[in-house]
Amino acid sequence: AAGNAVSASSHFRRAIQVDPSFAAAYVALAEIYLARGDVGAALEAVRVGIRREPGHVPLHLTLARALREGGDRAEALEVLRRLVDRAPRSVAARLEHAALARARGSWSEALSSYRALLAMAEEGEDVPAEAREDARRYAAALRLLVPELDPTRQECEASPLRAALCAADSAR
Repeated sequence: AAGNAVSASSHFRRAIQVDPSFAAAYVALAEIYLARGDVGAALEAVRVGIRREPGHVPLHLTLARALREGGDRAEALEVLRRLVDRAPRSVAARLEHAALARARGSWSEALSSYRALLAMAEEGEDVPAEAREDARRYAAALRLLVPELDPTRQECEASPLRAALCAADSAR
């Protein structure tokens, strides 16, 4: 399958015929179609794969990518929302969700996924260093740009403790 796209797509179609539940073959086939610019074929391949293996995270990630590349960023974001609800510990899902939510101006969603990525990294999940740094940078920027999204900044005058937390946070 490492040769040209035609022989690779034939290989993955045969693999699907042999084992219709082989989710990775649907992902690979959709990726080949996307590389050729055939978003419609990619969407069909990934949707068939999802019908057969609905819990396979890479299928949903590929669906979101195909939707995004096809110009339907709103539906791609909806796919990613459902995916992070079903697989909240998926680093790849969180990364894609955060990036697309940020690009679409869904700041609170982006901040939530960036914070989840940072928490997962602190808990020992394998979050790539570059992704951790991006998550730190974007989470900090979103907190500064949109302070009402930061729960520690809400109702700073509600109590002396809340005021102290807000002051300490502002000093950082």
